[in-house]
Amino acid sequence: MQFVAFSGTGGNAGKILSPGGVLISSGGSGSGNNGNVTVTAGAASGTTISLAGGISTIGGSGSGGNISLATATPTVNGPMSVTGGAIQSGSFGIGTAQNGILTVIPINAYSNVSLVTGSSVTVTANRQVGVQTQISGTVLTEGQNAIPGTLSVTSGGSITTTSTSGSLAC
Repeated sequence: MQFVAFSGTGGNAGKILSPGGVLISSGGSGSGNNGNVTVTAGAASGTTISLAGGISTIGGSGSGGNISLATATPTVNGPMSVTGGAIQSGSFGIGTAQNGILTVIPINAYSNVSLVTGSSVTVTANRQVGVQTQISGTVLTEGQNAIPGTLSVTSGGSITTTSTSGSLAC
């Protein structure tokens, strides 16, 4: 699944917002593959990504299940052709990072999690409740037992990691 919002002049231009209770789920089943979820929002400030129902890519035991969240200007790579809601040619990419606020509660990823923001990032883990990671400055909160793949954070500001209980491996 891919969600892309370009900046503009309207009040919600460049924002991707969903209410609580709406889970974005791309998990497979049985030995099937899990879908990837990519969210790119291009608003320059304010809450640019707010997914109050969370994201889950857990379900199948196959491949996939990556989550990529970016408060950045989306790019269009090549001529874009879309048929029936599916991209046939071309692709969207991540351009210049913006200073937007990102909130997703919880994130349950089968594989890798990637965050891109123009703001400072703080990562806090509390192992007594599983891994509860809160990224603020640009704010991301994830509630899950672990990120089984790689957590990649790109920031235009500082990146701080803190463990309130247990350990953080960097």
